[in-house]
Amino acid sequence: MKKDVALILVALSFVSCEKIFFNSDPPDTPERNFEMLWTDYDHYYSFFNLKNLNWDSIYKVKEPLIDDAITQKQLFDILSEMTQYLKDGHADLCSPSLGCNRFDFTKGYPVNRLNSISSYVKLTPRGKSLAYGIIEPDIGYINIKTFGGSDSDFKVIDDILTLLKEKNLKGIIVDIRGNGGGSDANSGLIANRFADQARVYSYVRYKSGPGHDEFNKWNPKSIVPDGERYLNQVILLTNRQVYSSAEDFVLAMQVIPAVTILGDTTGGGSGNPITRVLPNGWTFRVPRWQQVDINKNYYEGKGIAPEIPVWISVSDLANNRDTILEKAIEELRK
Repeated sequence: MKKDVALILVALSFVSCEKIFFNSDPPDTPERNFEMLWTDYDHYYSFFNLKNLNWDSIYKVKEPLIDDAITQKQLFDILSEMTQYLKDGHADLCSPSLGCNRFDFTKGYPVNRLNSISSYVKLTPRGKSLAYGIIEPDIGYINIKTFGGSDSDFKVIDDILTLLKEKNLKGIIVDIRGNGGGSDANSGLIANRFADQARVYSYVRYKSGPGHDEFNKWNPKSIVPDGERYLNQVILLTNRQVYSSAEDFVLAMQVIPAVTILGDTTGGGSGNPITRVLPNGWTFRVPRWQQVDINKNYYEGKGIAPEIPVWISVSDLANNRDTILEKAIEELRK
């Protein structure tokens, strides 16, 4: 079997995040599943050159292991090792019976958040994803645990900001530590509430062909003032568990003059993946764009550094002390 044999492939859409299905069912064999996964990544994965990855070498190592005699578990392990080589939390493989294999982009890094901050603030949930409170007497606090869900889950931000603006606040702390992402539309909806004016905050470009360096032109992403806005001081709390569309939110917030980013560096995952389906029904995701900050700096695999770096020590964590939150409070009360 050679990687340059004609494969039955469907055209990959570059404008939709929805799953792509095949018009006709290709043969479900270990070889065909292997070839399809390898080729889809080869054509559409967006970070080979940026990460200096040799995908051809993976083919040479793994292809001899594939034959009709291997079990589904053995095939799953081989394909999982291939996706793990990319070291990309958006490049994963999922089987209904064998589970999902994902690269753990948080491994080896401190959590830098407490399980509960009830000793600092009493939270009132609003919808599925947001909660708010007052850190007495004069600091507002908003927690956003995910950007996944419908826009109605996030439009409650208008009610929250209306309530907080009735208080005589020094500022608001927006805490997205542990937020693994979801939808850029939802993160943008929130960021627009803090925008003082329309501002470009990032650029993206999509894969446009099978070559590892084939992309369309860079296109800007912008925030635009919308909804119930808050224009006073804001401190945004981040850690290594902030990823994907939550990092898009960080990029948007950091171009706003009244916003300060505080905490730990984010996770470093920008790929905007599309989901593909193998002949055996397993799914895998392929990151299909590159995103950079306003200065055209890549953060893929590196993360976005805060303006004010703060970490929670092991002893403080054991004593239920959130030094990141405490530093944010201190900054707002200066």
